[in-house]
Amino acid sequence: MKTKVLCAFPGLGKSYATRHFADEFKMKDSDSSEFHYLEGLDGKTTNPDWPKNYLKHIREILKSEEYDFLFVSTHAEVREGLHLHGVPYVLVIPHNTPQVKAEFLKRYRERGSSEKFVALLDRMWNEWTNRTYETRVPGSVVMFHDDHLDREFLRRVKESHTR
Repeated sequence: MKTKVLCAFPGLGKSYATRHFADEFKMKDSDSSEFHYLEGLDGKTTNPDWPKNYLKHIREILKSEEYDFLFVSTHAEVREGLHLHGVPYVLVIPHNTPQVKAEFLKRYRERGSSEKFVALLDRMWNEWTNRTYETRVPGSVVMFHDDHLDREFLRRVKESHTR
């Protein structure tokens, strides 16, 4: 099985898809915070092995060919590392509009994200959505998606070429 790597923005429903579409797709949600920080998501200490440790983890999962989809971070250094290692991916990001931002902030709160996380995304939304798009590597596939990852979206990605 050829695993499709999706670098998907927070709040697009990676964890939801993994839990609710397991009857149709084999998926793995690889949370970068476990590799990025020594003290977890709210920690202030960046792991000195970041992003090499996360990229190694991703490559190990891909070698297993166990999954249809691997959901990973949209961090620029992760995408650049994937590109350097020859790992094709699809970048999935929301449109940068006030309406979409409001919907995502609501989604973060409803899923139980910390207020610190919500405030960070509120403050950084424009910069992160724009920079994520602007720092895409040549030849990468970018899909704008403002809703949760649903079955139809995943079917389209599974059937498409990633480069």
